Formats: sequence, C-alpha cells, structure tokens
Amino acid sequence: MTDLKPIQAETHRPFVLIVCHSLTGHLSPLIRIATALHALGWETFFLGPTAHRRGIEATGAVFLPLREDADLDDKAYYENPPFPEYAALHWADRVLVDLRKQCLDPLPTQWSCFVDALRVLQTRDPERKIILLAEAFFYGTLPLFYGASLPHDLKLEEILLGSLCVSVTIPAIRSVDLPPAGYPFPFDSSPDGRYKARHRVANPGEQPSSPSPAPARNNKTPNFPWWSELTFNTALSTLLPSDPRRAAKKKVIVVAQGTVEINPYDLIVPTLRAFANRSDVLVVAILGWKDANLSSYGVDIEIPVNARIANYLSYDAALAHANVWIHNAGFGAVNHGIANGVPMVVAGEGMDKTENSRRVAWSGIGIDLGCAKPSVEQVRGGVERVLEDERFTERVRELRKQSQEINCFDMVHSELVRIMKTRPGIKQRGLES
Repeated sequence: MTDLKPIQAETHRPFVLIVCHSLTGHLSPLIRIATALHALGWETFFLGPTAHRRGIEATGAVFLPLREDADLDDKAYYENPPFPEYAALHWADRVLVDLRKQCLDPLPTQWSCFVDALRVLQTRDPERKIILLAEAFFYGTLPLFYGASLPHDLKLEEILLGSLCVSVTIPAIRSVDLPPAGYPFPFDSSPDGRYKARHRVANPGEQPSSPSPAPARNNKTPNFPWWSELTFNTALSTLLPSDPRRAAKKKVIVVAQGTVEINPYDLIVPTLRAFANRSDVLVVAILGWKDANLSSYGVDIEIPVNARIANYLSYDAALAHANVWIHNAGFGAVNHGIANGVPMVVAGEGMDKTENSRRVAWSGIGIDLGCAKPSVEQVRGGVERVLEDERFTERVRELRKQSQEINCFDMVHSELVRIMKTRPGIKQRGLES
C-alpha cells in the first residue's frame, strides 16, 4: 500500500481527527486514507454519519457520530428526496437543493459536533494535540477558519497543531485554457478558444485538491454465483495466441449507475439493451447499494442472458476484468477507471459530472456521450468506438502509470509528519482581514 514505514507510537504524537461530507463518493476515499493512516501507526478519529459507521470502524479509526440534521444517510436522501418534484428539476437546480440540504442547513450542527469531537479527544488525553484532516465539502469546520470562538474550556492554540484539506472532486482551476468549472463547454486551448474563455462567465475561485487515492485492493472474492465465469473469461487472455480456446474470450463491459443519480433507466437499462444477447459480450451492471435490485427501482425488463447484475460490488474488483467502463462521470468512477487502466464511456451531468466528462474526452481516455440519459444507440456507438480504437486503452494506461507514481497515502502521511514537526497551527480570518 505504501513504501513508508509506520512511525513509532509515542505519547506526544498527535491524534488525527478526520471530518468528511456524508455522501458515499466523498467518504470512500477518506475511508481508504483512514485505513492507510491506521496501518502507519496514526491514532485516528472519524467524525461521520451513522449510516456508514461500520465501514468507518473497519478502518481502525474511532467512530464519532454526527447527529440530527448533520447525520445524513445519503441512500435514504436520494431514495426519498427533499420534496416530490426533486427528480423533475434540472440538474443545476438539484445541485442548489443539495447544497442547501446537505451542506448549509446542517452547518451549525456539524460545527457543534466538531467542537464536541475536539472535547472528546482532549478528554481522552489532555497532553495529546490534534491534527485536523478535512475533506473539502465538510463545511462544519469553516467557522474555525473565519474566527469563530471555541468554548472557554477549549483553547485553539493548545489543541490544534494544524490542518490538512483533501478534495475528492475536480480542482476549480482558473485558466484561459479551461471553461468555467461545471459549464458544458468543450476544452479548447487554441488561440480562438482562449479568446472566448476570457469573455465567458468568470471562473469560480480555486479549491484545494489532491490526487484521488489509489483504490484499496480487496482480496475477498465477490459472492456472486457468476463471478467464476468472469475470472475464467479473463484467464483466457493468458493462453497462447495459437490456442483455439482463446477465441472464446468475451469483451466485458462494466456499467454502474453511481450512488447519486440512481435511476437505472438513465444508463444501466440502455447498456443492457444495447448489447442484449450478444454472444461475444458480457455485461456486468453494478447498482451501487447493498440489497438493491432492478425491481426495487421500478425496472420491469427481461434481463438479457449475457447480463450479470450486482447489487453492490467493488469497482476495482469488476474493472480488473473489464474492457470498457460505462458510468455517469462521477469523480471517483473516473479515477477508478484510470487506476485500473480501463477506457470509458461516460454520460453524466450535474455536480462535477459535466466537468469530469469533458476531461475524459479531452485526455483521450474515453468517449463523452454529452448527456445524462443516452439512447441505446448512443451507448452502443460509444462502446464500439472504444473497442475499435486501441488508442483509448493506450492513453488510459499511460495515465494509470502516472497515477501509480502519485501515492496519496504517502502524501498525506508526509504532510501529517510535517505538521507534527512544525506545528503551524490554524490561521483564522478575523473581521479585521
């Protein structure tokens, strides 16, 4: 997992307090980081939603629960959205609702939970200091940086050595070579494109970001009756080209709906129909939630004989056998594709998905279908382009090699050590600034 050796446990080594936005796509990378830090000898505490308690505790971290409106269950949120008309809204309007309900409204409660977490750690060992490891979309710590006062029994300068921010979404980079983040404009760094960029809507401010963590490998064999079929198919590629059995190898298409835009009719159903009953293709569809099934989402179709449905499955486990990766352009899904060297077909909009889709196309690692609900013909055409043009696979494997050279776990570990040694503290923005 990492080349760095665990640092020796010492009484003066600080606690690490991890805070993170409650959506699965944000939690998963931070959970991997927490696992790595625990293995490296850091004593970690994770302030998170109770719906994900089991996964957080499996990292070795001490779970500290969010409460009340801050204790978001993202699966329940998207299955039963804030109001009946939510699903009919344009994605930009849904984003505004989500920011209000998930980030702004619960901010006071998040702040209160964060203060309580500091008190828990101080009570646990008054001599141990704390380093804050914050995921960028957890807004509950923002008051700390804007001059909010802690209770009288908590003195900031005596508790917090410093903070480290990890972003698990696109960096909102200001550049004339890029359109404003989230806008559906193509990337164009030509002189004409740069001229147009200067006159478009102003770019939003920068957001701290770090490379997405390399996926944590899970050696546990997925518990599906058809899994051996998938591994056998992959093993055929190891046979000599002259072996006639090699010709029986099928192309494997993995498709996932994600955990936010969860309607299977958007992407999974068109993919199943696009390659229905193709003897040379095997489709693996991942629904994204444990105990989920297509009928629970109101899907009433005959499952093709060449389709395999997984309610919940590690992307990495499936992508180890894939030729093409179809998804709705979530930041994590893109990075999983790169980490496994699998070219992609993406169809997404909203949140950071529009930006991610453009980056997939611009970097040459896949096809952007330019919509969130592609037709059967669009899906089939995109996949066939990727399968027919080896340059997509070559390019994504180049990026995989680059990503392997950027070890997020090592970066976080090294930064925590630096903070421990230099004790920079927390810089606040007072009213005078």
